[in-house]
Amino acid sequence: MRFFPTIFLLAALILPNFYVHDASACACGCGVLNVGTSSLIPNSEGGTAFLQYDYMSQSRNWHDSSKSDLDNHDKRIETQTVTAGAQYMFNRDWGAAIRVPYITRSAANWPDSDETPYERHDDIGDISVMGIYSGFSDNMSSGITFGLKLPTGATKDANFERNTQIGTGTVDSILGAYHVGKFSPQSKAGYFAQTSWDQPLDGHSGYKPGYEVSGAIGTYYNAGSVGIAKRITPIVQFTGAHKSKDSGWADPDHNPNSGYNMVFFAPGVEITLKQFKIYADVELPVYRNVNGVQLVPQNLYKVILGYNF
Repeated sequence: MRFFPTIFLLAALILPNFYVHDASACACGCGVLNVGTSSLIPNSEGGTAFLQYDYMSQSRNWHDSSKSDLDNHDKRIETQTVTAGAQYMFNRDWGAAIRVPYITRSAANWPDSDETPYERHDDIGDISVMGIYSGFSDNMSSGITFGLKLPTGATKDANFERNTQIGTGTVDSILGAYHVGKFSPQSKAGYFAQTSWDQPLDGHSGYKPGYEVSGAIGTYYNAGSVGIAKRITPIVQFTGAHKSKDSGWADPDHNPNSGYNMVFFAPGVEITLKQFKIYADVELPVYRNVNGVQLVPQNLYKVILGYNF
């Protein structure tokens, strides 16, 4: 297990997911929410519009790589994200994508009691705009992504700490890469790898989140048609993220309690119905190592409905 963070950092450097980032602030673990959406990797000219739902619950206190009984101001954080997005390949070389998330976050961050209050906030998150280049080969099997995350999300809710606000308040550069392939020309099984590097370019109100590198490595099998489904594709993958420490808190004691390495095992399935695609997975924790004391997510859940046009 101790080699997993190194493996995923290397994968991020050599292999992105233009959908890795969730365009929102998050105490611990948001970066892995959008890793592994292999169904959205472009393979032809034209466009895809999609709706994506993500759910994450953080309730387990963690220190280093194990459970902790140390005091933590955060008691529970739940995040639900509905993202409307689209990507369009103008030709086999160039394309563009946009993601607009709407985030609902509930947090209990008061002293322990039987009636710990929940604070709830929902708003549009940080919008991402991306360019796509897939002209490295005729079959569009490899590509790079590049773009910006914009500071459109809310950052001033008085009931939320700075790193659990809906938005980060920063402009981030995003650089990624992806590759898909088959094990042989006639094989129904294939593989994919993708990664993304999210680097904040500035701070906001004295706060600057750490950079984040996320990645996914997986395999899939084309099981063919079943009933009304044109194609059913089981997918098995590992996803992971490395996030550096935040900086610039008004309270410097918060800085050590940020940054992490995480790896998840994520079985999923993609179902193709004519022009529609349905993708779903559940991400199960394999390895988690955090700086200081943080709430870590348990299982992560994701569903995507896409339409090709």
